[in-house]
Amino acid sequence: MEVMASRPHYHTLTVNHAWSQSPSSSQATVNHRRSPRFITNKKNAFKKHKRKTKPSGSSTDPDEDFQANVKRLELAAIWDEIIELLRKYNLPDFLEGDEEWINIGTRFRRLVEPLDISNYYRHLRHLEVGPYMGKGRPGRYRYTQRWFEHYKRNPEEQISESCFWATVEDLWYETSNKMKSFEDVKKDVEKIEGQIKKWVDDKELDKGIFVEGSTLVKWWNSLPQQHRQGSCIRSFIETSVL
Repeated sequence: MEVMASRPHYHTLTVNHAWSQSPSSSQATVNHRRSPRFITNKKNAFKKHKRKTKPSGSSTDPDEDFQANVKRLELAAIWDEIIELLRKYNLPDFLEGDEEWINIGTRFRRLVEPLDISNYYRHLRHLEVGPYMGKGRPGRYRYTQRWFEHYKRNPEEQISESCFWATVEDLWYETSNKMKSFEDVKKDVEKIEGQIKKWVDDKELDKGIFVEGSTLVKWWNSLPQQHRQGSCIRSFIETSVL
């Protein structure tokens, strides 16, 4: 299954994280975690859970939505552990430059981060902690984004195809609450629209993000009509809602 960044919604659920045990500092544990078997097991765990992660709304079965959310949290916990082990030099350095691991990390980021952003803003964390891209973005996404950028030899970008949803949420919040006028954020709006178009053209984003009723389309429809008429993503949205 090819994973593209999207912005589906999930029910508010409380579940226990899998793979949440703190890493041991013993040499035996370090050696175990450096072993090919440990690395392969983590890789297989990601692939197993990825297949079971589906966006809410893709099914009318509440149990499927619940299980999808559980798998989302399990995937996040797996990658939190991987990143922590790398930071403590308990995993081989080659993983950060290994093509297969970079691809796995990129698929994970595109699959799960939009869901985390959805939860972040639904639970009003931006009012407590601040914007997601400030202090809210977990290291599991920052690290895997850097791996991808270094592998592609792209310049480091603050906003990526998996986290631009946070920018959309922030812009929408600021204008809908009269904190800023459209003129205040016009350059930011045009910039994110341009990036979205490029990601879609490069097939890093699926056109499914323009489905009627999505957060992106709702936000875009809230923009002034004059701006929307000249928007570079207008054709995508109009084609999707026909």
